[in-house]
Amino acid sequence: MKKNIKQQSIVPTTDCNFSNSNSYTNIIIKSYTMSNYEEIEKAKALLKENGYQVDNLWSIQDVQSKFDCTDEEAQGLMYEALTNDATMEQVWLAIDIIGDIKGYTPVNND
Repeated sequence: MKKNIKQQSIVPTTDCNFSNSNSYTNIIIKSYTMSNYEEIEKAKALLKENGYQVDNLWSIQDVQSKFDCTDEEAQGLMYEALTNDATMEQVWLAIDIIGDIKGYTPVNND
């Protein structure tokens, strides 16, 4: 059974609104519908072949399972959650810890 899956893509802009302390970089939301699951899998395969980690992707449905919000609001919330300092620091920390556990040699980035 083929299923239409509504996807959102975001394009960060340099248009910033600092009118209140909770403002982040504005994003432009572009909506489109993927006609089938295979197209999504092909896109993920292309990204993976080019070095991107695609096995843990988040969607607006994840946000909407917790909050009553529009697709655009869910995309914005997800963008803020995934790009905030705490999230980014946690990812880098996990990379360091797992790399050390696996015995990888650190790169000197002076």
